[in-house]
Amino acid sequence: MTIFSVLTMIGGLAFFLFGMNIMSSNLEKVAGGKLEVVLQRLTSNLWKSLALGAAITIAIQSSSALTVMLVGLVNSGIMELGNTVGAIMGADIGTTLTAWILSLSGIQSDNIFMSLLKPANFSPIVALIGVGLIMEAKQQKKKERVLLVIAACAIACILLGTVISLVLERRQKQPVTSNSTAESAANPGADSAKLAVNADEINTTHYADISIQDYGTVTVALDETAAPATVQNFIKLAEDGFYDGLTFHRIIDGFMMQGGDPNGNGTGGSDQTIKGEFSENGFDNPISHTRGAISMARSNNLNSASSQFFIVQQDSTFLDGQYAAFGFVTEGMDIVDRICEEAQPTDNNGSIAKDRQPVIESIVIRANGEPAGATK
Repeated sequence: MTIFSVLTMIGGLAFFLFGMNIMSSNLEKVAGGKLEVVLQRLTSNLWKSLALGAAITIAIQSSSALTVMLVGLVNSGIMELGNTVGAIMGADIGTTLTAWILSLSGIQSDNIFMSLLKPANFSPIVALIGVGLIMEAKQQKKKERVLLVIAACAIACILLGTVISLVLERRQKQPVTSNSTAESAANPGADSAKLAVNADEINTTHYADISIQDYGTVTVALDETAAPATVQNFIKLAEDGFYDGLTFHRIIDGFMMQGGDPNGNGTGGSDQTIKGEFSENGFDNPISHTRGAISMARSNNLNSASSQFFIVQQDSTFLDGQYAAFGFVTEGMDIVDRICEEAQPTDNNGSIAKDRQPVIESIVIRANGEPAGATK
């Protein structure tokens, strides 16, 4: 259990106490047949009605539930039908805002400040502070001011988190380990017109038969002349059985599938790193990241590639010059497509739940000319 798990648990209690306080005080206000008057004031114009609908939807996390409530209020004569139009429109706005707030839960960082921007982490803290201040406030005006301060703090956290979430989303299509900060723009120094775009255009020195549990075998042609250190490292790890039993932990349909991490979450690798064989690192690599390319994942350190690799599902030439491609799939792209299409990421970074990660049964290396099934 982490500190944030404790905060979430305590925050639940804080929200319960806060909600009880608000509900009690407001029931007192509307008691005695005043509910109709209150709702009339809250929906007296379109903007108020929009705000009410959005606020309630965010609070109860359901526009459908709000609609049902409004129908009941209209049927009972407490609200007029015309006053509900704005609230229903506001519910759609509330649904969008709710999605933005929930998207912040995808923020992943070991930095404690970044982690605090997630709703599950910052909201309990804000709630606890609010409960304390409300309990101390003796006058109604002070309580209202406290509520405004709490709301302002929450909105500020949400806006800041949204900005960070958008930045992270722009980086989500970088096939690198979880601590990468590589830019998404293609290297301007790479001339894609001169790069190999399929297996027929490379100098195949070896083949790798990647057997994936429940899916089949993906065969990859490797070009040791294009990326010697990369291919030699991949072959050694495969022949040592390093990849046996590992998984594809990160999959983004329409982009790529990434695997080869012993930790299964994008943070691990083998005991050795290799030089990044791509133009941004001063190495002339002639292979482009087109459909079927296999390449090495890395962190923001250009020479951090280790064991993690990725197979490109759709052309991603913006990666050329930044990552060490070292071959192309010759058989089994239908398997790659199927894996990508069936993947169920848990966030916008393509993370796959541990029990749903496709398992690499083995990677068999054979020299060019050796028949499939041959072993060394």
